[in-house]
Amino acid sequence: MSSAAAEFREVVERLLRSLERDGRTLEYDPRAWAQLSDLGLFGLAASGGPGGMADAVAILGAIGTVGLIGPYPEAMMAADVLPDDDLASLVAGTLVPTVTWNETMVPWGPIADLVLYFQPGGAVSICRVETAAPPVRTLTGDAWMPAQIRPGRPLGIRPRAVAIGELSVAAYVVGASMRALELAASYARDRTQFGQPIAQFQAVTHPLARHWSRLAAARDLTEAAASTLDIEGGRNGAVVMCARARLCATEAANQAVYSALQAHGGMGFVEGTEVTRLARRVRQVSLMAVPLAESEATVRAAIEPVEPAPPD
Repeated sequence: MSSAAAEFREVVERLLRSLERDGRTLEYDPRAWAQLSDLGLFGLAASGGPGGMADAVAILGAIGTVGLIGPYPEAMMAADVLPDDDLASLVAGTLVPTVTWNETMVPWGPIADLVLYFQPGGAVSICRVETAAPPVRTLTGDAWMPAQIRPGRPLGIRPRAVAIGELSVAAYVVGASMRALELAASYARDRTQFGQPIAQFQAVTHPLARHWSRLAAARDLTEAAASTLDIEGGRNGAVVMCARARLCATEAANQAVYSALQAHGGMGFVEGTEVTRLARRVRQVSLMAVPLAESEATVRAAIEPVEPAPPD
């Protein structure tokens, strides 16, 4: 991460932590959405120019650091596909879009103004939603809505939007899990056992250090993939690199938060603690925006040899 990106991320983290102190991070906060819109977050995904997604992953990492709840990866995807009038509303912070990959459930449906239906292969349409049942809330605070999806206005094949979703998920979970490891390290320094801090026990500190190094590698891969996407757009190589970054980041992040919970002992599983909240956000967001099966299929198609056509 460049020094400018690091400074930008610090600004975003301070902003989000000021909201966190008000206790608003346990549910979707419209103020945070408006503030991040003012910072130009959604416009970065729409620009398609140099530095756009490279700067965006820095902001999304900061969003993950405080475990902010909202359809942020989904909105980043939407910024690449929305027509100009809707895009202007998203960039201004007055439109909340979401994304679904199936025809029966809409993540963030109760708060969304617009739903985009993605299909395997990247075909996108703005869809009509017929509510089938009352909304439900997940354990992490995400509001979902059972519904019947009717494909509407087609927007074409948009592989770049899928790649943006992959990067957004990767950046968020890496930021959240790094924060969880920081909390675990702080707890290990303060918690004493047998007359000494548990940070002096290798069984505690070595896993934390190992997972931190894996997360740092996942963060570097995510940043490199973002830069490649900025340069190459939706070309196959960039899309595959983004899918790989997401797979590496989600695996590293989920293992890291489990290690952070273990370092806290029983306190890691107490309802309401920050490390528990972050662990839940990592597990939830790891599955959001773009299905893992889509990421795996993208990478598999790139690495598996193409069978020659049978002779006539």
